[in-house]
This record gives sequence, structure tokens and C-alpha cells, in this order.
Amino acid sequence: MPHQKSLLCIIVLIVTVKGYRHCKTISTFNTGLIYTVPNLESRRPRISEALRQSTADFMCLQEFYFETDLIETLGGLVGTYPHHYSAIHASEDVLRKEDCSRDMNRVRDTPCSDEEKIILEADITQCGTANGCFQLQTPFRQLCVVTNCRNVFLNESFSSDCVMCVFFETFHLLGIIDALTECSTPKYIDNRMNPSGLMILSKTGMTNASFTSFFPSNRLLHQRGYIQATLDDGKKIVCTHLSADLPFYFEFDLPMFRNYREQSREEMNILGRTFRDIEHVLVGDINAGPRVTDVADPEKNLRGAFVENYEFLVGTFGYLSPYMEQNGRCTFCKENPLTNGQPNNVFDVVMVTNGSSLVTPSVQRTFTDQPEPISDHYGVSVEVCEKEI
Repeated sequence: MPHQKSLLCIIVLIVTVKGYRHCKTISTFNTGLIYTVPNLESRRPRISEALRQSTADFMCLQEFYFETDLIETLGGLVGTYPHHYSAIHASEDVLRKEDCSRDMNRVRDTPCSDEEKIILEADITQCGTANGCFQLQTPFRQLCVVTNCRNVFLNESFSSDCVMCVFFETFHLLGIIDALTECSTPKYIDNRMNPSGLMILSKTGMTNASFTSFFPSNRLLHQRGYIQATLDDGKKIVCTHLSADLPFYFEFDLPMFRNYREQSREEMNILGRTFRDIEHVLVGDINAGPRVTDVADPEKNLRGAFVENYEFLVGTFGYLSPYMEQNGRCTFCKENPLTNGQPNNVFDVVMVTNGSSLVTPSVQRTFTDQPEPISDHYGVSVEVCEKEI
């Protein structure tokens, strides 16, 4: 009996000192499932296996642009992450509803239809040739096409999925015509585009999952937006992937912006204003981060990207980055061979807001223990709890 009383006292003391409840590990990971990141085909199965072994309760994933990747990955995560959602999901936990009226053996749902391929091939060939685009190398070829052939892409007879797929595929194929062939030739039965590349996974139930585009009235080559969902313990999660600092501005239907820096700032402004009065956790790859120098640990020396935008997000809307405060090592690192020697940065965040009832006892940089890197990014996990009342 005395031993039991002592044990009970220890348990009560631990609970009282810790003062947390409803703890969940919230993670973000940019998978790099895109041809601009080397070794895509060999990385695919290793990414799926790494996700299957993850201990995170919730994951915000980026760069799942093709339905084939969602199908393959979710198929291996049934026992680990039974709950999932993306912009192309039929509903929470259901990627596609079965339709017995459709011939399941028939190839379908490619980003570009055969009709779109024929018309786009003719229009882009004529426009691109007239403007000398096909004599240029990547990325100048793509920039030339989207700049000079804007009216072709704005033609509403072409789906946004088709236009986006053609743009993406030109970065690893010989040209626009090859991209059109790729985008109209299915690798599996279904291969829709997931325009934002976002997907969320949860080990426990979630409700009210939905995707919102930052610019729903515009046709984008890269659809930016966010997924919001409520976890089973009531936590509101906002998963996003913001615009990156690229040397050229490819968007042809956002005339209000001159570059991605301006677009990124407005994306942050939309997030901040939308969720200003709602307690939430902001998760994802924001493609912005602070500049940090003269630190003994080389992985904590950060070049910084869209630094003014990052300071705007933190300063104006009161976001806090527990990972930067408690760890601070690069998540996009020069020593990672998949980054092609680009400088250290922390793009990947799990953020709470100042004054929130949420606390973050621990953080971790994840997916660093692989024999070879599985992405150009490492992941970030943060334990998020509620303060004991």
C-alpha cells in the first residue's frame, strides 16, 4: 500500500508539473515528388516507406501533384494513416468514389484529353515558333511560352489541370510537345492533377477538411492554397505550401504581382487575416525563413529567403516557430545532395500564435536517418499540447 501511494504521488506530480493535455505530434514534410528534384523514381518507394514508419499523429505533405502518387502512397498507409484528405478527394478518407457504371478497365482521367492535346499542340507550336521559344533552354523556354502565349493558356476550353501538367512536365522532357504526350498518356487507370500538391494524413479522426485556393478566380500554373481540418481533440490545423523564390515569374493570370515575393506576401496576408481570431496550428513549407549567421553549428547558419515576408508573418500575425526556437537546424540543407548545393534554410514550419493556449514541449527534425536523402527537404515535427486548465 505505501508503495502504491508513492507511485500515485509521483504520477500526480508529473501531471501537475507538465501541465499539458491532448498532446499530438504535428509534422510537415515536402516530399519533392517532382522532376526538378533528382532521383524521383528511386525515391518514390522510399518516401512511402518512410511515411509508413512515421510516429507523427498528423502530417502535412507537399508536392503530391499526381493522383498516381496519392494512390500508391495511401495504399501503403492503410494501417498507419487511415485518415487523409486532398483537394481531389471525394471526401475525408475517400480519394475516389467507386462508380460501377464506369468501365473499370477503361483508361481515363488523364490531365489532358486527346482533344486538348491536338488543339494545344497546334496553338502552342504556332505561338512558340513565332516567338522563337523552342530555340531556348529550360527555364527560358517555359518563360517565353507563358509570356507570349498567354491567350492560349487562358482559353477556357483547356482545363487548368492540362495547362498545369504541361508546364510541370516541360521541366524534365525535351519540349512542349513531349509534355503534351505525357499529360495525355495515363500511367495508371487514374491520373488526375492535385493542383496544390497538398495532402494531409492523420492517425486519428478529423472533420471539416477542405481545400481553399488563395486565388480562386485566376488560372494558375501552380495552384497555391491551404487545407484546413479539425482533429479529433478539437485542434484546428492549417496545411499550406507558399510560393517559392524563383528567378522568373511564370504566372500569366496574376497581373497584380510582379514576382513570387509579392505573391508570397499576399498568401501570408490571406492566411493571417483568415485565421487571426481562430486558434490553430499553421503547418507546411512556407518557402520563407530568417537569416541566421555566425553560429558555431554550420547547420544553424541560414541564408534566409523572403526574409521580409517571414518577418511580416511573424510580426503582423504573431506566429511563433517552436522549431526555430528549440532546434534551428536547416531543413533545406546545402549538404543534402538533392538540393544541388543551394544554401541552408528553414522553410518547413509548425507554428502556433502568440497568446495561444497551445504549448510546444518538443521539436524534431525528421527523415534525416535515411541511408540516402528521400527529398530535398527534411521534415519537422512538433509536439503540440493544450495547457492544463
